[in-house]
Amino acid sequence: MKRTLFGFISSLALAACDPAPQSSVENINTTKTEIAQTETVAALPSIASTLSCLSDSGPILALHRGRDKGLDQAENALETLKLAYEAGFIMGEVDIAQIKDRTIILFHDGVWEEKTTGRGVVAASTAGDLDKILLKTPRGEFTSYRPATLSQVLDWAKGKLYLEIDFKSSANEADVVALISNKNMGPQVILIAYYPEQAARLRALAPDMMISVSPNAIDETGDQLVWLGTDDISEDEEIFVRNPKTYTAFGQFSARRALPDNWRNVDILVTDYASELMGKIGQNQTDQERLADCR
Repeated sequence: MKRTLFGFISSLALAACDPAPQSSVENINTTKTEIAQTETVAALPSIASTLSCLSDSGPILALHRGRDKGLDQAENALETLKLAYEAGFIMGEVDIAQIKDRTIILFHDGVWEEKTTGRGVVAASTAGDLDKILLKTPRGEFTSYRPATLSQVLDWAKGKLYLEIDFKSSANEADVVALISNKNMGPQVILIAYYPEQAARLRALAPDMMISVSPNAIDETGDQLVWLGTDDISEDEEIFVRNPKTYTAFGQFSARRALPDNWRNVDILVTDYASELMGKIGQNQTDQERLADCR
């Protein structure tokens, strides 16, 4: 497994999550029956095992917001995650928000406007409102897709797709971690932390899950992912001296921007343009095929 050294970057800021109302909801307290149903799906290796396995043959392509923007696909939709899986990808980055009744959903913004037919503040909505809202594509085209709950996505993704979880300000971290744990999906997720305090909270809540951190929040033990940003990648021995079980991710969010020369040394490339980027890096196998080869 390669351990090339990378540059230090500054971390991004993310608003701290506000506590959600203390009422119970169905999609957080998953029943044993539901778990048993999802366990029938063949399991993927843990995310750490897959990163280690694929690191020498090039990075995993992770679909930013769970879709291929170049194909005008709606973001944070269960249907587009299914399309990604059918196209041979094995990882999607998704945004997690929470609505008034504590239902956890996939959505990026604080309001429904622009990306959906809905109106108003997402956090003030209820589960009943989701059936009245349709998602739009980046070009403004209407789809037949409704906002998906995280529960639905976890059930479908079991054994199929790895998920990077990006917490929006309305999402209660403890609720999200509890749902992932109850679905037995911990080995298939990466929890994204934008600053050291959030990384510490997530480590306490989910000690067995992989955390994505900024370089200044690296822990000395356990597997973790370090976010290298979207600028050039330079060498920095300190990242790996502190924890040799460190993997790296880099963002490629423009179809026109050239990749850094040492992109091959990154473990995950997060991108809005997955199909175009796959062609640019000359990958002649899908990530599913590469993973099958190293099992």
